[in-house]
Amino acid sequence: MTQPEECECVGGAADVTHEGSLPQVKATVEARVATIVQDFLEASGLKEGQVLLRERPLRSKSDTAAFLKGQLASTIVLFVEEHYPASATFQLGSQEKLLFRFDFRPAAAQVSVYESWHELPLPGYQGDVQSNGSRDTITLTLNQMDDPFYAWVREVIELRYRNYSSTGDAFGCCSLYAECSDARRCLHDNLLYSRKCQYRKNLEAGIVFYGDNASTPAI
Repeated sequence: MTQPEECECVGGAADVTHEGSLPQVKATVEARVATIVQDFLEASGLKEGQVLLRERPLRSKSDTAAFLKGQLASTIVLFVEEHYPASATFQLGSQEKLLFRFDFRPAAAQVSVYESWHELPLPGYQGDVQSNGSRDTITLTLNQMDDPFYAWVREVIELRYRNYSSTGDAFGCCSLYAECSDARRCLHDNLLYSRKCQYRKNLEAGIVFYGDNASTPAI
């Protein structure tokens, strides 16, 4: 997967309409997406910073020329997984997985969505779709980036989280297995990393092996 390079985190954006200059339009979309991300973090239990908005680096002369003329601005949205040193057997290190890329132009925006278009396309979209590996790109006028569009953005983030696969090796459980059994859910402090926990999958299926909540004896 292509990794973003030298990206800067995007902070809060002004509450402006979709009409106006390209920076204003970019700020509006970022503000809406940032709100979606914050709501998702609170609902999912992921930590602050594990879903980020960042500036996309300019990678071509044409991109740079368009940017300098005020004709292009880009933002990416991505998962950021942080690994904690728990065992030398795990593949430790940072991993970033792209969710969206927004390329803003004065009259329209190109929206690239990663690894989810065929399972969850934008409802009602009838335009062209440019496919490039795991990335599918659609073009929307600014008026098409409405409430249903942002609802779809949230659904895509939720889908990708459900399907998320950690970069670490799969493991049976961690030292919190008893506490997780009592809570009937994963209590690991990095819920992206713990997607590789096999016991978490059982807990999410309602199967508890340990403690007073045990429904199935541990093997």
